[in-house]
Amino acid sequence: MIQLSPTILNSFQALHDEGRPWMTEEKFREQLLSPFQPSDAADAGNAVHEAAFDHSLALRGMEERAHVTNSDGNTWMVAENLIHAIRAKCPDIGFGIPEVPFLLTEDDLELPGVQISGRADYLARTRAYELKTSARVKAASYIESAQRLVYIVRYRVPLTMILAQVKITNPRGRPEGVKGLVSLDHCQAYPIDPHPSDIDRLRDLARNCISFLKTDQLMIEHVQSKKPPVLL
Repeated sequence: MIQLSPTILNSFQALHDEGRPWMTEEKFREQLLSPFQPSDAADAGNAVHEAAFDHSLALRGMEERAHVTNSDGNTWMVAENLIHAIRAKCPDIGFGIPEVPFLLTEDDLELPGVQISGRADYLARTRAYELKTSARVKAASYIESAQRLVYIVRYRVPLTMILAQVKITNPRGRPEGVKGLVSLDHCQAYPIDPHPSDIDRLRDLARNCISFLKTDQLMIEHVQSKKPPVLL
């Protein structure tokens, strides 16, 4: 069974996007086969996700900073105005589930021997949410991403893509063990409705990606050896 993910499909899209020249075949192969080591930006983004979607986290004020330890055990200060800004774009906070593992089976895709697995950032009854944090947000690359297709095909509900442009700094005097401060630049939400062509577009993208993976024995063996997620 070939196990794909939104990340693999996003990288394959980038490989054919003239606006993202940094993604080369060599870079794609390296990202796929190398053990994942999150950058500070990705690590900080994980902390923002956990702060924003944890409705039990009580906020004190817009000028305050919440101390958040992410799933990798690293602690960041997250500006509370950043958390407020994200939650304002997600009115379902407290009525949904964060970090929901999912699996699109070969029957869902009508692609024998192929599955797509991943995690939804936040899933409510009638809408899914995906949060992206970056120092430079390019809305078009996210809105047209494979991730968007995967979520909508899997859950068959509208998706809100929340894009938060952030700043990561290392202020003096921060508590010991805190890696840095993540603060708000700006935040925007983009609602995306399902379209009948989504499944065909996703299926075509998966086929083309697999054809590319098959040009390299190590790459295709890698996606064949991956295990699907444990579902809730």
